[in-house]
Order: sequence, then structure tokens, then C-alpha cells
Amino acid sequence: DDGEYDAMALRFVIKEGRNRQIRKMCAELGLLVTSLDRKKFAGITLKGCEDPGSWMEMSDQELIGIGAKKSPTRDELRTPEERARRKLKKLNKKRKMTRGY
Repeated sequence: DDGEYDAMALRFVIKEGRNRQIRKMCAELGLLVTSLDRKKFAGITLKGCEDPGSWMEMSDQELIGIGAKKSPTRDELRTPEERARRKLKKLNKKRKMTRGY
């Protein structure tokens, strides 16, 4: 053995990656991992950010997908008018119940 290795590329598709999972799996087989490239995470690809140092703004849906932003509640999706109408309806219903009819 002269200390040189033949380079090869392997492709792994995993649904949930654990800490250093690929490196550990390869080590079990006696393979040395010199670099890893993630192509997709939570449905988000690097399309448009191929150059080192480049970046893009993430959409609200992408941020929600990775858990960096909370999705809006049903009430937050309603218009202010609809929220006011629903609140009034709830108050009227409560008043009827306390009057006993």
C-alpha cells in the first residue's frame, strides 16, 4: 500500500440524518469520507446558490418547513372584519346562555 486511494463518488438518500451518520456508515466499511455535499434539506434545494458565498432569501413556506417560522393560525388568516364578526357572535352566544334562553 503506497498510501494512495482511488477516489469514488457515492450517493446516499436518507429521510432523517443522524449525527455523522454517513461518515459512521462508511467507516464501518473501511471507507474514508473526505467531503459531503447536501443537495436538499426539508424539500429545499440549493438551486440558485451554487457559488460559494452566494445566498437567497427563503420564502415563508420554506421557513415554516424547516421550523424557523411558525405557521399562521386560522384566526391570523382571517381579515380583521371577520375576526370582529366572529368575536361578536361568540359574545352574543355567551350572553344568551347566561340569561337562560
